[in-house]
Amino acid sequence: MTHSDNLELKKWLTDHIDWNTASRPLLLKNFFPYNFDNYLAILWTPGIIDNFPFTEIIFPPDTIEQTNKNIEIWRTFNVLDDIKDDIYTRTTFKEISKKFKIHYDRNIIYKFDYSSRGLTTLFPSTKITLERIIKSLSNDTLNLFVEDYWRWTIVNFLLPVAKDVTYNVTDEEFLKFMDDTFYDASAYFFPDDKSWCLINLEDLNFSILAFDNKHLVTVNNLNIVDSFNISPEDKLFD
Repeated sequence: MTHSDNLELKKWLTDHIDWNTASRPLLLKNFFPYNFDNYLAILWTPGIIDNFPFTEIIFPPDTIEQTNKNIEIWRTFNVLDDIKDDIYTRTTFKEISKKFKIHYDRNIIYKFDYSSRGLTTLFPSTKITLERIIKSLSNDTLNLFVEDYWRWTIVNFLLPVAKDVTYNVTDEEFLKFMDDTFYDASAYFFPDDKSWCLINLEDLNFSILAFDNKHLVTVNNLNIVDSFNISPEDKLFD
């Protein structure tokens, strides 16, 4: 990962990022250039524990008895501590919506209490999905811009320089950065021709793929599960 001297790559993004001065609620257009033909919200891969008694968990507990009941359930399902991904069955939010009879849209991720420990995000599976997307679109030099760079340089030392710059990166370097930042960095990954961009935003909990029409057939052929069309005017944060 090396930083780029091409200032236009950064300016293309920073000229359109105005979330810190915009009025609430914050929309997609406050975080990103809105001159793409298509925008896709891609939910991260969920995992579920089969036969987990979701309705019996109350967290935070309101009584000592409930505290003990939570612990007993978590111990039974091996999620009391040192929780492993292999405890969970890979699924989709479409299947979860059917199971819990919840409307299926991109906001479904906010309708569950993950503190029950019966649901989780399977980041290794999510990584595979993002890797498929990148490899299907990538035919150019790739660039990474990290808007909240200071979090990952001054504090965690994950970027080469503590500066507001873009980096030339491989897809493997980008995916490793996502892993190392726990999918919580505000990061933009795009080619030199800026015909697509994969976006991750702090606290958003899903990815966004913006792309021009020339990539439409390619993206459609990927059949990305749990993906939803969105627009620059759609709300991301209250």
